[in-house]
Amino acid sequence: MTYCFETDFCHRFVNFEIPEGLVSQFENQLLEEYLQQAYQQEKGALLYHKLQEVPTELLEKKAAMTPGEKLFKEVSSDEEMYWGDPGTRQKRPKSFTLCMICNPSKGGYDQAFASWKTSQRSERGKKIVYSSSSYSQAYGKAVENDENQMPLVGKIVFLKATDIEQSEFEEGICKWAAHFHRRLAKYCLKKPRYSELRPMRFTLS
Repeated sequence: MTYCFETDFCHRFVNFEIPEGLVSQFENQLLEEYLQQAYQQEKGALLYHKLQEVPTELLEKKAAMTPGEKLFKEVSSDEEMYWGDPGTRQKRPKSFTLCMICNPSKGGYDQAFASWKTSQRSERGKKIVYSSSSYSQAYGKAVENDENQMPLVGKIVFLKATDIEQSEFEEGICKWAAHFHRRLAKYCLKKPRYSELRPMRFTLS
């Protein structure tokens, strides 16, 4: 999760892979049912969504690969471009990114956060521990005039499932991810990856 100064909306992302033969059913039925429920539950706060397939060409460009991905491609054979047992092989799964944009003010999350923040300050006991913070804090002092340094967009936080379960506010604002996982993760070949860009006003520190 990234908290950012330059946005007033929550930008939610799900990255997932599904078998090529399931794409049509997933898009036209399974995902559509999930989105209909999401729009209803957010009660007008969910403004927009878009499903984007990750192009194969983009995945195969070495310039866009990490060092580990480049090494994997160099040592992989053509046969590894297929999935499954030799007798039932099919092409590599399709990769997608689902983006959803939510207006937290319209969804009542500002009021919910204010109440939760008050309780966090007054109650004793275990609180969410941030695994990482801003780039400058996590990786040391930034070098001036360094063209390759990462831009300081805000604060990056990693949340575990237990962190969400122990916070009434996080449990509410993260329900989009919980619902996707409960309804659709079983159709994915890998565990879906969830990320969110939130306004900075939703951080405790």
